[in-house]
Amino acid sequence: MSHTKHLNKNRQFAVGIFVLVFVVLCVVVIFLMMCYDRMGKQTSTKDYYEIELNRGFAGDSLILAVNDSVLFNGVVTQDTLKLSFKPFDESHMLSVGDPVTGMAQNNTISIPKGRIILKRTEDKRGLLVTEQEW
Repeated sequence: MSHTKHLNKNRQFAVGIFVLVFVVLCVVVIFLMMCYDRMGKQTSTKDYYEIELNRGFAGDSLILAVNDSVLFNGVVTQDTLKLSFKPFDESHMLSVGDPVTGMAQNNTISIPKGRIILKRTEDKRGLLVTEQEW
């Protein structure tokens, strides 16, 4: 009799271990599914701005700032330059400055998210700003 009771205790212990392993595996699978679901949602939406410099900026020294945060400070080496940033506030002010001449131009960004295209005017004194929503 005592031999069968000893086997029942081992069997109960083994069943308890299997149940515990099953519960731990279920919790790990649920956690991984939640993590992958969040990562997929973040990459699918375009929640950033893209600033594109076109036509006439090659060789110029520029300072680009949004709400007093400098995005670019240097010489533009290419004809087209693209910068991206995530919005951190409701309203945005884009400042484009020329450190050589000391001239600056401020533009209010009116779109919630999207592409902002900057082009030089023909006389090289002003900027044409085009906004496109995503």
